[in-house]
Amino acid sequence: MLIKDLEDGNYLSMNEKGAVFGMIHDPYEVEKLFDNKEAFFNDLELGNFSIEQYYNKKMGG
Repeated sequence: MLIKDLEDGNYLSMNEKGAVFGMIHDPYEVEKLFDNKEAFFNDLELGNFSIEQYYNKKMGG
């Protein structure tokens, strides 16, 4: 399941068990960010995780 297309071939995705992953293409990396979707959405809501900040960190920005 795709959560967010970060543009330019990078994604946030979720597997069938609800774990959330960052999928970065250059260099190729699959990074488990959260064990379950509840933790992911909780951290988004609390401001403990920002998709934009994650993307910028991975892209060197």
